[in-house]
Amino acid sequence: MSRELSVSGLSRRVGDAVLLDDAAFTVPAGQVVALVGPNGAGKSSLLRAMTGVADRGAATGSVVLAGVDLLGLKRRERARRMALVEQELRAEFSLTVRQVVGLGRIPHESGWAVASADPGLVDAAMARAGVADWGDRLLSSLSGGEQQRVQLARALAQEPELLLLDEPTNHLDVRAQMDTLGLLREVAATGVSVVAALHDLNLAAAYCDHVVVLAGGRVRAVGDVRRVLTAELVEETYGVGADVMTHPRTGRPLIAFSPSGATTPRAQGSQASSPA
Repeated sequence: MSRELSVSGLSRRVGDAVLLDDAAFTVPAGQVVALVGPNGAGKSSLLRAMTGVADRGAATGSVVLAGVDLLGLKRRERARRMALVEQELRAEFSLTVRQVVGLGRIPHESGWAVASADPGLVDAAMARAGVADWGDRLLSSLSGGEQQRVQLARALAQEPELLLLDEPTNHLDVRAQMDTLGLLREVAATGVSVVAALHDLNLAAAYCDHVVVLAGGRVRAVGDVRRVLTAELVEETYGVGADVMTHPRTGRPLIAFSPSGATTPRAQGSQASSPA
């Protein structure tokens, strides 16, 4: 059985607006993949399309993991296999942290009773996300960054094979960003495929195995971060000058942006070949 994550023909349109245009990429399963690109590039649209939930407009395509098209499964079975941590948090503000994390067990339980959720799995997910001491606190009492960690714990409790995250480092300080991405690497090491939309290219370079570059709703480049994140691609995609060096400790790319700012117009929807 193929151990790949293969996305093919994912498109999303709202009226005449094309949010995502025939997105496709294939990466090894069980790795951390970064979705990068300018604002409006299609990162969030790609994540939503990968879940099969088209809350705005129609979505088409396939998401095949280990030989199974996840979009071809019934919604409950799909929820057992994939989890999404969204950028905009849902308003479960009347629930405690433990109750929110317990929601991740719903696809695995009979009926919709949160009370029946396995307490051991919920406790383990809370511990991994660093929220074990917050169980009785209301979600509404937490900061935006703390709420994000709770939502990550909920996704971990879901025990997915594919974990999707939209800006998981948003609202987090530097240490919390590093802890979160370090945790995602630990999760991937257990065989889970992790796909995260990130704005910070240096975080993507430091913690992710592969990168998918989007612009104008189209995939422009896919591959290992060491090959894809070049100065030429950064300038072409973002319209800013950059020097890409090798980090002296990790051997990964380290991007220094030009203080002179913008150099060229941002890339639009034209397709670019993946760097060799």
